[in-house]
Amino acid sequence: MKKTLILTPNRNSMCGMFQLAKDLAKEFDGEVWTKGQKIPNEKLWEFKQVITLMYPMHKHGKFFKGYCGIKWICYNQGIPPITKTYFPNFWRRHAMRYINWRNNATMKGADEYWDVTEREQKPRWTEKIELTEEMIKNVSMLYSIDLNKPYSIYLGRTTDYKNYESLQRIMKELDIPLFHPLGVSDENVWMLLSNAQMYVSMSLWEGVWAWSCRIRIFRHSSSSL
Repeated sequence: MKKTLILTPNRNSMCGMFQLAKDLAKEFDGEVWTKGQKIPNEKLWEFKQVITLMYPMHKHGKFFKGYCGIKWICYNQGIPPITKTYFPNFWRRHAMRYINWRNNATMKGADEYWDVTEREQKPRWTEKIELTEEMIKNVSMLYSIDLNKPYSIYLGRTTDYKNYESLQRIMKELDIPLFHPLGVSDENVWMLLSNAQMYVSMSLWEGVWAWSCRIRIFRHSSSSL
């Protein structure tokens, strides 16, 4: 049976789009490839369809459609209004204007369009994973956070538009431990997320694609507490 090819711009574990790509890979028995990776020509014929997430991957989806004749699905992630409110940094604002323009231009010609605000995303994990003694010990040693006590968790980047510094300050004022795991495997992130008392975010703009799958997973785990 042929698989699904999922193309996403980066392999950053803190990027919600990469997490979305991995969810899609599980849902459709697919493989995730990112910008900079060269797919061997002979491997292209193993796929029955390609799903592209954001520029510049749409142009690759269009190429594969024409070259291999496979179905091209464009997954529209959506970009908020590119204003100073959402993107305070001047240079990032201009970069996002270019990316938005190229994204809209290169997604034309797909066989099917999915909207992230309309499509229900199936998560990779739906059961709670209990904390291990090793995890509790490592987090205590590396982050000075006691996982045996209530803690909040944030998953994502720390760039300006994520407003992470303000989030840290407010959580400190509220005296609520905030844990931001870095370089942690997906399985361990799920373990930490499913045992947290609260997921928090103060992003100036929060594309639905970024955390929709994770928030649904968290709600599912919270209901079982």
